Amino acid sequence: MPITPFKLERYFAKHEFSAKYLLSASDCESLTMAELLQMATPESRELWDSLNLGYTESPGHLLLRTEVAKLHERIAPDQVLIAVPEEAIYIAMRSLLSPGDHVIVLSPCYQSLAEIARWMDCTVTPWLLEPAGDGWQLDLGQLEASVTREPACSYLTSRTTHCYLPARAEFDAIISFAKKHQLTIFSDEMYRLLESDAALRLAFRGRCL
Repeated sequence: MPITPFKLERYFAKHEFSAKYLLSASDCESLTMAELLQMATPESRELWDSLNLGYTESPGHLLLRTEVAKLHERIAPDQVLIAVPEEAIYIAMRSLLSPGDHVIVLSPCYQSLAEIARWMDCTVTPWLLEPAGDGWQLDLGQLEASVTREPACSYLTSRTTHCYLPARAEFDAIISFAKKHQLTIFSDEMYRLLESDAALRLAFRGRCL
């Protein structure tokens, strides 16, 4: 059975580089290469200047994995795998899930977080964010009502589509709920470290994938 086409990617493939004004970008404003290189250490700049456009180590260059590991707690470079987001999501879902599993997906979401599970014959239950003022809010009661059988169940979350950041108390409640029901939490944190206030940043401490 083919995977359902990723509608957002198909939309961008058609319009992203042809529209005069783009009001639906899903990425952040990026740096130019010149701006990026101004931030490089002497070691990084030397690596760039002598870069050979060939293969590197399968999990990613050791220096890059080392820098990524520094952004997380209790993570070593050999636990880091460099991959494009879609590839990483696909690998994670194929590793974590089996046909018949129950997957609870925070929604709206990056489409592949739900579609890959459906393609694998998993039951997918949306956990819908609710509008609140100029943002969103979680209904933890809806999460509790979604767990209909155990233990093969996963809760997946991504801030890529909605930019919602749970309050610390909400996140701790989700962690406690996951432990109680033996859930795996898959947290797609592409925009971690871009919080408007660093005090709002959630401490994962190995509690999520």
